Amino acid sequence: MSLGQGRRKKRSNFESEKETEERKRKTQKLQWERLTTILSEQKLSVWRALDKSITKYYGLLVERKDLIEQTGLLNQQNEELKTLLNQYL
Repeated sequence: MSLGQGRRKKRSNFESEKETEERKRKTQKLQWERLTTILSEQKLSVWRALDKSITKYYGLLVERKDLIEQTGLLNQQNEELKTLLNQYL
């Protein structure tokens, strides 16, 4: 085996690695394309409606939490005012 033959062999290995990489890329591309079509349009619209409703519900829960915190602060202020009023009377 001469040096020239060894070089040719390495090139063919390199080309096969390149082809393997290209095949992997094509496979991955097909896989991602298939993932985009898992849901039908009807199911996708249902999921969008659910997402919209859950987002709205989450907003209501956050608002409710804030109101509960405000109520707690007002109750605390009310108790402090009652204490001050009792001290003055």
